[in-house]
Amino acid sequence: MDVQQLAEYRYRDVREVLGGSPIGEVEARYGTSRQTLHSWRRRFEQEGMPGLGAGRVPATSCLLLPGAG
Repeated sequence: MDVQQLAEYRYRDVREVLGGSPIGEVEARYGTSRQTLHSWRRRFEQEGMPGLGAGRVPATSCLLLPGAG
């Protein structure tokens, strides 16, 4: 998924929240956490679509390198 596709995916969720859908419903519909939805909404309000593109990488994507630790 490229940055533009990622932004569009996130915008779909944000658009519903901004349109008045309860965050809990959007969370259940798309499997996106409340915290993430709040974060995306805040970034969209501050930066527009570019704020929904590349962002912080979730901690779950960190890899342990062989021999580390």
